[in-house]
Amino acid sequence: MLQKLGFGVAKHPIITILIWLFLTITIGIFAIGGVAGQSLFDRLESGQPTVNSESSKADDILKGDGKDKTEPIILIVHADPNDKDAVGIVSGLQEDMEDQKTVADVVTAAGVPEEYLTQQSELADIISDNGNSFLILVNIEQNGTDKKNTEDITTGIEMLNPYVEKFKDAGIKADLASASLVTAQITHQASEDLEKGEIIALPLALIVMVLVFGGFLAAGLPLIGAIVSIVGGMGALFGFSFVMDIDTTVLNVLTIIGLGLSIDYGLLMVSRFREVLRELPENAKSVRIAVMKTMQSAGRTVVFSGLTVAICTSALAFFEATIMKSVAVSAAAVIIIAILSSITLLPAIFTLLGYKLVKPSFLTKTKVVGRFLRAFGDVAPKEGVFSRLATHIQKAPGLVAVAGILLLTLLGGSILSLHVSSYGSPYLATSTGPTALFDDLADNYGAFKTSDFTLVIQGETDAQVEELAAIYSSALDKIAHVKNMSDLVISEDGYGVLTADSTNIREAQQTVAEIRDAVAVNGDEGNVLLTGNPAKDVDFNNALLEKAPIVVGLILLTTFILLFLMTGSIFIPIKAIILSALSLGASIGVITWGFEGGNLAGLLNFNAEDIIGISPIILVMIVVFGFGLAMDYEVFLISRIKEEYEKTGDNRLAIRNGLQGSGRIITSAGLIIVLVFLGFTLGDLLMIKQIGVALAVAILVDMTIVRCIIVPAVMTLFGRAVWWTPKPLRKFYDKFKIDH
Repeated sequence: MLQKLGFGVAKHPIITILIWLFLTITIGIFAIGGVAGQSLFDRLESGQPTVNSESSKADDILKGDGKDKTEPIILIVHADPNDKDAVGIVSGLQEDMEDQKTVADVVTAAGVPEEYLTQQSELADIISDNGNSFLILVNIEQNGTDKKNTEDITTGIEMLNPYVEKFKDAGIKADLASASLVTAQITHQASEDLEKGEIIALPLALIVMVLVFGGFLAAGLPLIGAIVSIVGGMGALFGFSFVMDIDTTVLNVLTIIGLGLSIDYGLLMVSRFREVLRELPENAKSVRIAVMKTMQSAGRTVVFSGLTVAICTSALAFFEATIMKSVAVSAAAVIIIAILSSITLLPAIFTLLGYKLVKPSFLTKTKVVGRFLRAFGDVAPKEGVFSRLATHIQKAPGLVAVAGILLLTLLGGSILSLHVSSYGSPYLATSTGPTALFDDLADNYGAFKTSDFTLVIQGETDAQVEELAAIYSSALDKIAHVKNMSDLVISEDGYGVLTADSTNIREAQQTVAEIRDAVAVNGDEGNVLLTGNPAKDVDFNNALLEKAPIVVGLILLTTFILLFLMTGSIFIPIKAIILSALSLGASIGVITWGFEGGNLAGLLNFNAEDIIGISPIILVMIVVFGFGLAMDYEVFLISRIKEEYEKTGDNRLAIRNGLQGSGRIITSAGLIIVLVFLGFTLGDLLMIKQIGVALAVAILVDMTIVRCIIVPAVMTLFGRAVWWTPKPLRKFYDKFKIDH
């Protein structure tokens, strides 16, 4: 099938290129330019992940099941509430806001007598703890569509901007804050980080590929595929944003993965085409033959590897959290685009450029650079660094394998101190602008302070609520790490609220378990619900753990089947799974040490004190994407070893030749991806920093310790047994094997 596709592309290269050009430009216009006034960046959202759970039910009750349909725009005024100048400006603001249809009301403590404020907790809560500043809450109606509500908030902010200037003219500092401004800041940061990452990653990738291919022409081809994949991925994300919520960080995650995979596949395709073409006589027919042969070998590897990664990432859709589902469908789309561009667009360009891709460039003629290119370029001699490395490994394969596995275990040692927390880290590594203002609100104003534990108590009468409250007030008193317990507050809707804080946030998850155990013992699960960040943390983690066996099982089963159908061996899939697990453990150990331990705070510019733990979302993405990328290199290496084994029947020779033939591409592709991932860590989105570091470590470990050392050692140690398959499975393989 791939050979026929290669023939078709080689026969109509210009049409193929024009189709891709049209699609890329059209998708780019829609995704970046927008539809109906909204671009992809306008449709991105940010917020803590939630699942259907006890804490979410409690939150729904506290919100009145959606009865409160307003969003406040907040003016932080740094003056005494009874400052004459401030009171005068606030009076004018209130008059202006009364005429606005979208404004529900304006709440402020300005001009209210001090003795009255002490009796009105709601107004006292919008005065800072030190009494030197106060808030003006302009509540905007939220009854329309999401777009209409956003427009109303934007209009409200525009109306309040002149009052910020009026306060400034009066010598009073005033700041505007709103959830919408925070979302806008995070979205803007995501866009900036994306641009910064690409500006850093693409030139570095080009430099490495110039050194690999010895010229700019061949080096630029994988980048063409990368650009097409990124634009296509953004288009897919834009389309999915109309049917599901897309978190801001998803865009950056998919760009990293799309960029990395496209360069991976492009390197493999270009390298194999150049290798095949050099072996053929120089004519137009040879170019088409080289395209078809490239599709048979490298094209097959790309499809095989890409499908493995796509299926691994699609498994994320089994999780309940929307962010996981959006990553699953969007990643699958990006990977498919990367595969399609690699096996259609690149071969079309190969056909047009032909022998220009193998002609020595001016760089090869220079003394120093030319020598370097001959030593490290993609043209692998029969004997070289990697075959010599394999020869040395084969002298003591058992010792080498054990040493390599011990090294991976050592790198992953910090995983033992890992603390998993969904709510343990902020979105941005450094708190500035709107996010800093919201931090200030939470720290200094009662209206925005949140308790760690909130018990929502329901009963048929106020007396029942009070009775239950007395029971659980006593229970909370007996639980360690609980402080600042409040008195019972009964709402207008008849439910009661008890709040408390944690003395040790790292023990908060255990405290949640103890509180819920107390409720379960009394049989009050339906009437007493616990919420607060630690409870949401526990509920989200439990939701992931519930589906984790399905996701992991699907990934492992898919990987096993695909690798078996490719190799006909049951040993190779098992070996691949075990070694990939070890390299992922090493990467998670490094981010635990670097982020939770704070050891990378100075280098990567984040506040270590803000990080309580590593989000399970990050851990899941590391496992899924890291495992998928590791399979890339597994397929690259094993497919080449299998080719050699089928030629010679000598396992040791096949390992040496296979590593020599694929080692340069694996290390080059791995180095480029590591640089891409590290480039994105220079942005300010904390999740991207963590994912970037973890995947960079995973790839670095995989392309060096695993693929170049442990795999040759283990395959040598087991000899011809690595290709053994039981007779029933051999029949299955012969019937369904994937050759080309």
